[in-house]
Parts: sequence; C-alpha cells; structure tokens
Amino acid sequence: MLSRKNLPWIEVTLVTLIMMLHVYAAFSDAYNLPNAWFTRDDAYYYFKVAQNITEGRGVSFDGLNPTNGFHPLWLALCIPVFALARFDLILPLRILLIASAALHASTVVLLFRLLRSALSTPVAVMAAAYWAFDLRLHYTFYEFGLESALALFALVSFLYVMSRFDEDWRQHQPPTRRIVGLALVAAFMVFSRLDLIFVAVLAGAWIILRGRPARFLVPLDALVLGTSMLAAHALTSRFPAYFRNTQPALISTAVSVAVRCTLLLFLGQYRHPRTTTAGRWAGVSAAAALGGGLLGSAILLSLDAAHVIGGISRQALLVDGLLATGFLSIARYIAYGFSARTTGASPDAPRAPFAPPWHKLRVEALSYFGTLGGSVAIYMLANRLFFDTWLPISATIKRWWGAQVETIYDGPPRDLFAFFGAGPGSALNAWRPATDLIPLLAPKLRSLLPGTALREERYLLVIVAVLILALLLMLAQPGRTRRAVSQLGVIPLTAGAWLQILSYTALGYAGYKEWYWIPQSVLITIAAALLLQLATARVLRWRAPRYLMFGVAAAASMWMALNMSQTIYRKMPYGRYPIDIPYMDVLPFLESNTREGEIIGMTGGGNVGYFIRNRVIVNMDGLISSTDYFEALKARRAAAYLSGRGVRVVFVNPGLLALAPYGGQFDGYLERYATYYGKALLWLWPELKYPESAT
Repeated sequence: MLSRKNLPWIEVTLVTLIMMLHVYAAFSDAYNLPNAWFTRDDAYYYFKVAQNITEGRGVSFDGLNPTNGFHPLWLALCIPVFALARFDLILPLRILLIASAALHASTVVLLFRLLRSALSTPVAVMAAAYWAFDLRLHYTFYEFGLESALALFALVSFLYVMSRFDEDWRQHQPPTRRIVGLALVAAFMVFSRLDLIFVAVLAGAWIILRGRPARFLVPLDALVLGTSMLAAHALTSRFPAYFRNTQPALISTAVSVAVRCTLLLFLGQYRHPRTTTAGRWAGVSAAAALGGGLLGSAILLSLDAAHVIGGISRQALLVDGLLATGFLSIARYIAYGFSARTTGASPDAPRAPFAPPWHKLRVEALSYFGTLGGSVAIYMLANRLFFDTWLPISATIKRWWGAQVETIYDGPPRDLFAFFGAGPGSALNAWRPATDLIPLLAPKLRSLLPGTALREERYLLVIVAVLILALLLMLAQPGRTRRAVSQLGVIPLTAGAWLQILSYTALGYAGYKEWYWIPQSVLITIAAALLLQLATARVLRWRAPRYLMFGVAAAASMWMALNMSQTIYRKMPYGRYPIDIPYMDVLPFLESNTREGEIIGMTGGGNVGYFIRNRVIVNMDGLISSTDYFEALKARRAAAYLSGRGVRVVFVNPGLLALAPYGGQFDGYLERYATYYGKALLWLWPELKYPESAT
C-alpha cells in the first residue's frame, strides 16, 4: 500500500495535469470536437468503420465495400466507443478524446520510468514533461484521433519491458517464457501500427544476441551498408528517375548487406573490438567492405547478364564501394571508442561473436520470432481470406501512387534529404524537432558558403557538425553512454526508425503523413535526454546543482503545461457555438442537393461520411475501400465500378480527377449540377455520356 512518503508525486502530477486538460477539452462545445480536435479524414475512416461494424454493416466504411485499410488494434479500441454513435455522434468523440488522454498519460509515465532507470531524475522529468506538454507532439500524435496514441504507448511499453529485461538477464538466465512474453509485447506494438515491425524484428536480434558484441555491431553494420547502397543508387539515378524502377536498388542492397556482413563474420569482425588495435580492426572492416563489394558486384552483374534481374547500375556499384568502405571504417572506429577497455570488463564483451550454447540461442530465436512471425502471419492470412489482400489496402494503394511518381498526393522524395527522412518543410521530415533547428543554424554558415546554390550544402554541414559534437560528448564518457544505450534500447530503436523511413522512401510511396514518424520522435527524445545527462553528469554529483536541475525541470514543466492549457482553452471554448449548428459547413449543402438514401462518391470523405445524415459516402481514392475497387481504379474502370455499386452523385474537385492517380478516367461520365466553393456535385452516368471529353 502506498503511503504519502513513497507516492510517486512526479507521475501523479503529470497524469493529473494531462487528464484535467483533456477532460476540459472533451466536454467543451460539440462543434469544437470535429472542427478543432478531430480534424483529419483518416481518423473518421476508423470511426465510421467501427460504427458500421456495431450496426451490422460489416467491416466497411460505406457498408458496400469490405475494407482493411486500418491498423487493427486502434479499430478494435474504437468499436465499443462508436457503438454509441447510433445515439449521439459527438459522445463517442468525447469518450475517445479521454481515452487518448489516458494513453498519453500512460506513455508519459512509462517514458519517465524508462529514462529514470538509466539517467538522472531531473533529466527524466524534463523529458517526460516535454512529451506531456509539447504542442507540436500533442498536435501531431494525440489530437487527430488516430492510432498514433496507441502506437506510442505500445512502443514505449516495449522499450520499458526490454529495459527491465536488460537489467534482469545480467543477474540470471531468463526462462523461455520471458522471451515469449517480450514477443507478445512486440506483437502488440506491431498491431498498434504495422510499420513498427522493423523495431520489433531488430529488437528480437538485440534480445537474443545479448552478451555478444554482435548485438551492437550487426544492426549498425546492416544500417551503414544498406544506407550506402541506397544512397549510391539515388545519387547516380537522380530523382525522380530512381523511382521509375526501384527493384535494382533493393536487390543490390540486399546482396550487399548479406555478402559483406557474412564476410565480416568470417574475418572475425564480430568479436570484441579490444582483441586487436583500433587501426587493424577498422582496416580489416574496410577491406571486408571493399572485398564484399567486389564479390557482391560480381554476383549482381552475373545475374544481370543472365537476365535473371535487370537494370543493375555499374556506376552505383562503384559509388557504393567508395561510400561503404569509408562509412564502415568510420563506424568501426566509433564503435571501438565506445567498447569496453578489456574483453572481460562487461557482460556485453565476450571474445566470440556468437558464443554458445547454440541450443539456447536457437530456442530463444524460435520462441521470439516464432511468436512474432506467427501472429503477423495469422493477421496476413486473415486479410487474404477476408479482403483478398495480404496487407492493408491503404498501404497498397499508396505504393501504387508512389510508382506513378507524379501524383496529386505527396509523392516520392525529390532529394537525398527527404529520401532519408530529413526533408524540411514536408511530411518527409521524420526527425523533428531536431531538423527544425537546422534552418536556424544553416544561415550562420553563409559567410563560409555564400550563395543560394549552396543552401543544401549548408544544411548538410550543420547536420554533420551536430552529429560530430554529439559523438564527441558521448565518446568523452563511453562507459556511461554504453550502459545507457544498452538499457534504453537505443540500437534497435535507431535501426528500426531508419529502416521504417527507407521502407517508405526507397520503395516509392505517396501520401506521407506526419504522424507516421513515431519511433523517430521517441528516439530524439531519448537521445536528447541522454546528451543532457552527459553534459550535466559532473555537476549533478553535488547537491546544490542537483537541486538547481530539479528547479529548472519543474519550472520548464510548469511553463509547458501552462502553454498547453492556454492553447486548449482558446481552441476548445464553452458556450460559443449554438447547439443546433451543423458540425460541418458542407453538410447542409450536400443534404439539400441530394436525396435521402443517396450514395455519394468523394475523394477522402471520412468526416463527411461520419456526420452526414441518411446518405452514404463512398471513398473514391480507395484508401478505405475494397481490393475490387483498387483493381478497377488501376484498370481505369473506376466509373463503371462505382456506378455498379449504386453511386449516382460525385462530390469532388473536377480538376483533381484529371490528374494521377485518376488520370482522367472519369472524363465523359460526369455532369456538373451544383458548385460548392472549389468542389462540384456531379451526376455520375452509368455509361460514357460525353465521348468527346473522354481521355
């Protein structure tokens, strides 16, 4: 039983403030909920599907097309909430706002406990308060009613249980059921947001290879070598030409990583670094990168000559050879600097790269990856059986958009910064708020690199300088850094975050959203807390500076909390809007210009589909539609498909349908009869009515 003395006052205070602010917002005017808080179409896709499930219309947004365009756990959470939508459309939004706040508060508490286990309490307080009250984070991840609130909770929970495991295994050998438990938490994380699979897989290797140098080296080597090959193809192909055929780059990357890592293993480069000198260790690694590149190139060019694969770029292979050799040498020197001084100084430091017992290693690998892989396989099989697609249809369609390169939706990256998730001013800016500082610092270099043509060079120079300063700070305290990195799961989180970005950018994708970048935001928060800890470690040994840090942390927390409270107070007023005001301005227009029971086609249309009365909205972009509609869209038969489903009216910007991905396939089938600002209501004819306008 908790007494006043051992009550976790920091956690209680943070949770109380978060919940008070959100309860205030939840019970404000009904008009606020759809217009100031739940403002994104994507959230209403979940809401309407959940409502339709509870009302017996199937797993469908429109009641006509079965769909799986969602992350499963968030939909599962929405189903009981939106069962209440049959009585009141706003009540579920109020409940979901509070539920999201509870997830937010839980995430903050777990983040605080995670950081406090490896860093000082004042630093953990500042990081937790930042996560609790930062307006950008809150707006991006918690205000839209999307899966990001649950995914963040799941990710931080996984990092927390990994941290506890990292402490325990050093004391005694964990039983197999502990590994299975970690895999189940990882599966929970994956189903909260599917692209967290990269963190889950790399974390499995991190867990199973514990006590071995390969635990640190393998994911970092794979990251360096994979980045090198992809960068080489991007640099030699240029954008957007790279995305017209991504297969050679992906095959080359897979071969490069496999061949070079295997060669590094046979050359003893996954033993403890301190078994040799820094120069020899980095030199052999560089030789492995160069030799592996030659061997991999020979394999790729042979397959190209045999017409097994095509389009292998010799220029890209040459550039990769230079980049990989340099990058791997630098990475190995850095790893050597962080390694323990003697091979017996740390539980993470045996001489052998994959030490026995092999049986235990095999059992744990099967337990973790069998549990995780089995759950993912069941999910994919269910998708195939019920929706005729292995993956969510929304992801499949966005890949298709990206393959068209030029599209009305945010297309593939146009420069190397965006390719690696650091594109300023776009949704491909995964490393915010760190990247927000770069445009502020880059102009300071204008005297060294004058001219507007060198803007990208200044941007890159700032990134490199900041990374070097951070590395120097960490290398000054390698032992403390190594322990914190291990306990906080920084290695698998970093590699997983990087691979998540490349899974979108390297394959070609369109329609990126800012709430995708969940592992990156958590990583930046942890990294910033670690750097702050290292910068203040010496002064925190004394009582007075420690109390001062507590005071600074408390003052910063209260300032951020006050700032958020003022923002919510302005955004979510009481008594400003009449009770009978339409929830959306467009609703009276649509309801007065269509008949009851009308089936209306819209691009997007999530919020309209949820709030409109006695009408059905069909999603025309396909993100929350069926596989059959996607196939019709690709075959340029979308107009006939929609007509066959009873769509007689379309509400859309006609100019949008002339561009990719629609490509004018609705031309000749539409006739305008009403206009609403930039959009129009159009009749959709079941057959081509105006052949002269068809394309």
